[in-house]
Amino acid sequence: MINRMIYILFAFLLPVLAYPNVEKQRSTNSIIEEFPLTESEKADITKFLKQSNPSGNFDLNVILKSAYEGNPIAMYIAGQCSLGGSGGTTINKDAAKLFFKMAASLGYPPALYEIFQLYATEKRDPILALIYLNLVISQGHKEYRELYYQQTEFLAKLVGPKVVQEIERIALEKAIKISKIQQSIDERKNEYKPAINLMSDNLLSNDITYSSENYWKPFFESEQKWKSFFHDSPQSGR
Repeated sequence: MINRMIYILFAFLLPVLAYPNVEKQRSTNSIIEEFPLTESEKADITKFLKQSNPSGNFDLNVILKSAYEGNPIAMYIAGQCSLGGSGGTTINKDAAKLFFKMAASLGYPPALYEIFQLYATEKRDPILALIYLNLVISQGHKEYRELYYQQTEFLAKLVGPKVVQEIERIALEKAIKISKIQQSIDERKNEYKPAINLMSDNLLSNDITYSSENYWKPFFESEQKWKSFFHDSPQSGR
């Protein structure tokens, strides 16, 4: 029965996570249409693209320079270019993930959504997916609140409320870390490539701890529920 319930948990998540085929070549002009952006986010990306390319010709080197200087919009665009093989670069999913991690570390909602999607679909880690969904909501996308409430309420019934409490504690911890990273980048904005350290030390650096099934064992109502969640379910990628 618990396996069926875990399947239902993913069944709720996956329809929301539908995303354009990453193998398809995508133009930079279409980037703002590939995430449910707020009007403000669309305007910010459009403004950045115009300012960085006044001639109208896309220059990835300009984008990368801005990314390393600490601009999360540039990091996100660099990630999308690497993901889709656009802007004069080839498809490189690892590079895309790295740029999304950097932008997510600065609290950029579209990048946080990419990390949420990474855990929900590729890594099949519903717990970390919910942590990042919480952060997407906290950074302005309230349209996902109902989904988050549905999933966490279901998870609490499935394995116990302490798991959800820990999810929300970690999300708060990460929100605080985002604020500290933003402050650090701002203080070092006159340095050479102040954001380059985010390639190795970022918001996801300690996720290896939270992806461990043993970490979550104390928060489950019973050892049987813990075993069923992590070992018996074909949905789990752990």
